[in-house]
Amino acid sequence: MVIILQTKESISERQKALPMERCVMPNNTCSFPDDPAISFAKARFECLRGNLQVAHDHWMRALTAAKTLGTERHWKRQALLNPDLQPLWNADSLDAVEVA
Repeated sequence: MVIILQTKESISERQKALPMERCVMPNNTCSFPDDPAISFAKARFECLRGNLQVAHDHWMRALTAAKTLGTERHWKRQALLNPDLQPLWNADSLDAVEVA
């Protein structure tokens, strides 16, 4: 497993961009229930905002959609490679995935 560390400065730089990113995201994930990318992106944004429970809920929706499509391993790998999702890296839903 690869662990990517980031400084507080890089987190705050990403947080500055959140208002613009947040406004382009759909408010209702149910509009895209079969697309893991939407829930994945929403999980990312909520992690950056510090809403870890909401982020985890979006991540679980993404994972459920990915299981249906047979792309679960891909999305787990993406979550481990994305430093914005670092707060979720200890989640049970990411177990048994290796990042090369």
